Amino acid sequence: MRVVSYFASVFLALFLTSALGADTAVDRANARLSRVEQIKRFHIVESPWLPGGDEVTPTMKLKRRAIDRKYAATIDALYADKE
Repeated sequence: MRVVSYFASVFLALFLTSALGADTAVDRANARLSRVEQIKRFHIVESPWLPGGDEVTPTMKLKRRAIDRKYAATIDALYADKE
């Protein structure tokens, strides 16, 4: 499922954005990852992902199918804009 690796990487980067700008946080996360694991494109969603909500379980596990359905257009746009 394409959303698995995408959101695992983005989830890591978004934790860093609270103290840093998004670009800086992604750059720092990418410095620790191999080239194939690095975040190439990202989109910051407007609403928070709270435990027990649509995107995350009460134990903070990603609801991958729900995320894929809810953000399908956003994910498709990220993959469609290849340079």
